Amino acid sequence: MSGIVERVAELAVSAAEAEGCELVDAEYLKEGGDWILRVYVDRAEGGVGLAHCAAVSDRLEGLLDVHDPISTPYRLEVSSPGLTRPLKKKEHFHQFAGKLAVIKTFRPLVLEGAGKEMARKRFSGMLEGMEEDKVLLREGEALWRIPFDLISKANLDFDPRENDR
Repeated sequence: MSGIVERVAELAVSAAEAEGCELVDAEYLKEGGDWILRVYVDRAEGGVGLAHCAAVSDRLEGLLDVHDPISTPYRLEVSSPGLTRPLKKKEHFHQFAGKLAVIKTFRPLVLEGAGKEMARKRFSGMLEGMEEDKVLLREGEALWRIPFDLISKANLDFDPRENDR
C-alpha cells in the first residue's frame, strides 16, 4: 500500500505546487468500509483556505484519472493539515522553530548527561531547529537532540498563547 501513497504523493506535489501550495502529507486508508485518499496541503504565507483545497483537489483528480494509481474505488479529500500539522521534512523543523511540538521516536532516547531514568520515546516542547541531522527540542531546561531518522511521528502542538497575540 505504501507504493500507492508514494505514487499519489508524486502527483499531489505537482498539483499542490501548481496552486502555490506545499504537500504536507498523503495517506490512503480504510475508514468504515470505504477507502479514503487524504491529502494535506499548506502554504507558507497565510495557510490554505477552502478555495486552495478545491483547486488542488480538482487538479489532483485530473492527474489521478490520467495516471490511475488506485484500482479500487476511493474518496479523495484535500484539506489543511490543521493546527497540529505533521512535521515530515527536515525543513519543517527549521520553518517551525519557536513553535511547540510533540515528537515520538522509534526507540527510547536518553538525555545527554542524564541517567537511564530519563529514557523515553515521547517528547513535548519548543522546537529550536536542527543541528546537523538532529532536531533540537527544548523541554524546560533540557535540550533534546533527537536524531531525525529515529522520529516515528512529529506534529506541531496547540499553543494557547497563539490566540492571545
